Amino acid sequence: MNTFSRLNLATKQSSGCLVFLFSHEFKIGFEVLLHSLRRSKEISKLDIVIITDDLEVVHSAEIAAMAKVVRYITPAEKSLMSTLPKGLVNEKFHLDWSPAYTFLKFFIFQDFGYDFHIYLDCDIVCLNSMDKLVEDFRNSDADMMGGCVFPKHIWMDSNGSRLEKPQINENIRKFIDNPEGNLNTGVLIYGKRMMDAEIPNKLLDIARKGKMVNEQAIVHRLIKESELLKLEFFTPLCNFRSNVLRMIDRKDAKSLLREIVLLHYIASPPWNSIGKGGLPGEIWETEKKRMEKNTLLKSTC
Repeated sequence: MNTFSRLNLATKQSSGCLVFLFSHEFKIGFEVLLHSLRRSKEISKLDIVIITDDLEVVHSAEIAAMAKVVRYITPAEKSLMSTLPKGLVNEKFHLDWSPAYTFLKFFIFQDFGYDFHIYLDCDIVCLNSMDKLVEDFRNSDADMMGGCVFPKHIWMDSNGSRLEKPQINENIRKFIDNPEGNLNTGVLIYGKRMMDAEIPNKLLDIARKGKMVNEQAIVHRLIKESELLKLEFFTPLCNFRSNVLRMIDRKDAKSLLREIVLLHYIASPPWNSIGKGGLPGEIWETEKKRMEKNTLLKSTC
């Protein structure tokens, strides 16, 4: 029996939707991301599905006005995740809510009545249009497209020492031209096969059986072990790790900004002190101010 409850499917059956998973602490990130998606003319028109275990988000009038679907993860459903052995979770996730929260992303594979989902973490800013990503997915036979984890050898030598800035910049360019490695699930686009009712249970089975560092490793293993599912990596420019920009000359970083589609503040939310400062922090703060200005203009009209 499927442990993930089904809900009434959205009426829009022939297109895609944007899917977000967050609690109230990430609401500001969601709002800034949504504002930045205006740079993507077609994607910004898609319905929004929000998944949360946070009643504050569920009862938010702002969220209700934005979302076509708000999927509340009940305590009972969340407790199913809590039965997973804590040893299966990377130590950096060993918090009070771990491992339950770590695996909540499995809920994004629920079928909400759309042909494809675009899932985005909320610590992201859209810098350039990502509409081509949908076009590429439609022209592909992949069941899922995602970005690669940025490997440490981009900025670090075999002894663990930081490389010189020009070398790091060169390595970034090589990685953009030839991405390979492990899946990062911060940005995903996937079709109906990944929304099969048994997908979440298969992911949980993998989580129970083997030691995996995080949920994205489990998703990657599911696809690699499947004879039916196909994964394709898109350009790292569609899921670009923000802190890498801090490792190169500002001139080179600004040059990359003209190409980066989605800037991802992995493990360093820019509204917290750890993610503030430097060029990446400036970019997020600028987007936030633009959002606030537009909101103010609307309220005075």
